[in-house]
Amino acid sequence: MDDHPRAGHLPAPGKRKVGLQGRAASAQIVEHDVAEGEDQADRVGLRYVYEAGFDPTKGPGLWENFKQKYGEEDKLTNFFTGDHSRPTERIRSIQRQLAIVSQFQN
Repeated sequence: MDDHPRAGHLPAPGKRKVGLQGRAASAQIVEHDVAEGEDQADRVGLRYVYEAGFDPTKGPGLWENFKQKYGEEDKLTNFFTGDHSRPTERIRSIQRQLAIVSQFQN
């Protein structure tokens, strides 16, 4: 009965730890979902760039400039706290998309 959270009482230490771990895991899942949405937005943006008549091959250079100016977090920190892919991953993703498109243009 002492482990039951009542108004003004904290749960037992072991239960607090599980609660914090659960909240941390939930937050990480949400951040991961947001990052996936941002990756999809990058792919859609690449299409818009192409359809508007701009050169999509400039995309990797844009992200390289961004990385040089602002840097990027290490992978582990970004995994837990980031809501966007790192510039390095964005560059690779754009390069993969451009490689796929070029197969159909030749």
